[in-house]
Amino acid sequence: FHTLKDFTSAGRAYFADDYVIEPKPLKKNILKHPDLKTWLPMLAELFSKLDEFNKEETERVSRELAAELDIKPGILINGMRTVLTGQLAGPGMFDILVTLGRERVISRLKNIDHLYGRQS
Repeated sequence: FHTLKDFTSAGRAYFADDYVIEPKPLKKNILKHPDLKTWLPMLAELFSKLDEFNKEETERVSRELAAELDIKPGILINGMRTVLTGQLAGPGMFDILVTLGRERVISRLKNIDHLYGRQS
């Protein structure tokens, strides 16, 4: 259960680029999958080429890339959630993408190398 008090920390990623990435999702969704250093920038590139940046299209290309890479879609989706919000759970991932906007999403997904130097 979240309250208005939680908003300044839990909602920070929606309004600023200096948000905290929680240790649990970092370990579970990022550090466990080092190939995300390649896969998430690939996804960012696909997002940059979309005519329409909406829930349906972002979900479609995310799932298509997962199929092409022969991985479970959840690896990309949960990795995106952690990179984009710093959290393990929250609103629907594709709602988050649209809310954050194409430019912010692409910027955050392009270079995640720095996350692999963190201690969990």
